[in-house]
Amino acid sequence: MKIALILLSVAFVFIAGFLAYSGALSTVVVKEEKVGPFHIVYREVKGSYRQTGKVSMEIQSLLKENGIDNDRFFAVYLDDPRSVPEENLRSLVGHILPPGSREAKLPAEYKSAILPERLALVSVFPLKTQASIFLGMFKVYPAIFAQAAKSGYPDKKPSLEIYEPSKGQTIYIYPFEYDTSGK
Repeated sequence: MKIALILLSVAFVFIAGFLAYSGALSTVVVKEEKVGPFHIVYREVKGSYRQTGKVSMEIQSLLKENGIDNDRFFAVYLDDPRSVPEENLRSLVGHILPPGSREAKLPAEYKSAILPERLALVSVFPLKTQASIFLGMFKVYPAIFAQAAKSGYPDKKPSLEIYEPSKGQTIYIYPFEYDTSGK
């Protein structure tokens, strides 16, 4: 009985420490600021948002083959997963190219665009573990949506998440109006 209690205590401390390290205790700050411009390479994806990591890794490999080393990737989530069936969810998944990057030669399903500078609500959350992504979703989005309602931003717009593993952070941008037509 005593050993079980000790093991349970150790497990609790480990899990609590892991969650704290992953960002569970991080304070969420939402600011209105200018973001962009971004030179992006991306692919349109239909289906589960869980495909984001796989698609991003595919693009990263293609960029490396073109001599572009980059770990700043993004996803634009176009639909609300609470109201759209998983198989119909739409997203744009890709990488933000470093300034001065040359155009990469990519297969036809990959696109390139420049997203202009814009004013948006922004929040930065730690990216230390895979759990950080889920903690960020549960902590950041309610704060961003509350600030959007107070600030008069339109409802039900896409959001942009920029993942920067080398900096240990995810940047959440809302609302994210996008036009990849190049106009």
